[in-house]
Amino acid sequence: MDNLAERLHLQTTNKPKLSVYLQTSKGIYETGEDLWFKGYVLDAQLFFPSVKSKILFVQLIEDKTNKAVWEEKYEIEEGFVDGHLYLNDSLQSGSYTLAAYSTHSFYEGTKAFHGIRKLEILKNIKNKPKQESVKNDNILNFTTFPEGGDLISGIQNRIAFKAENSKGLPIAVSGILYENNIPIVEFKSTHDGMGSFLFLPFSINKYHIQLEEPLKDKIYYLPQILTSGKTLQLLRSTEDQVIFKVSQTADLIEGTIYLKVRNQRCYL
Repeated sequence: MDNLAERLHLQTTNKPKLSVYLQTSKGIYETGEDLWFKGYVLDAQLFFPSVKSKILFVQLIEDKTNKAVWEEKYEIEEGFVDGHLYLNDSLQSGSYTLAAYSTHSFYEGTKAFHGIRKLEILKNIKNKPKQESVKNDNILNFTTFPEGGDLISGIQNRIAFKAENSKGLPIAVSGILYENNIPIVEFKSTHDGMGSFLFLPFSINKYHIQLEEPLKDKIYYLPQILTSGKTLQLLRSTEDQVIFKVSQTADLIEGTIYLKVRNQRCYL
């Protein structure tokens, strides 16, 4: 029993105590708009709303410069935060990251944000540029986003991705996911350089993505695969019904999962 306790302690030592998730009403905004968002601060192991942290730090980061153009602190009320920011006319058109963290949401020894939301901000949304070729553009920003926030070993996960060129414009891409250097999943973007695919990750294996189009000279690695945790997957959404699938690793105790939808709390 003591050995088991030691192994569990080692597995969770470098994991964040809290998971932070962000939700916005849409992904594209115009300057001069109010950006409303919701923050969810959950226990990283049990997925319950947590009261461990009292303050959520939120930043809007311009991807091109990797600099924060806005930041604010919000009080966390029983694991939830409602907030907004005004998108000043001085903001440049391009890709931005809305990032949030608490004092307990970092991986030990890192400063990586655990809760992020990728956004596009434009001066005039009617002038949104169409996809263009990356011919003579050797810079490609390719980012992956596990559904639910984390990749969990032994549980099927959906990976969303987004591709942009050096000007922040969306780029159509196709590629292959490799497991231990063996191709296992082919994928391609479906809209504005974005798309997704399903796969079953295992922490003992190594994964990387090799793009086939438009550039082939760079390897992209997936986020860390956790050995313990829960996943939340959207299966279907209609006007009057939303169906989620919750999965967890065998070491976790079954319990109630809380969802907050438009200020109403649901139970699974």
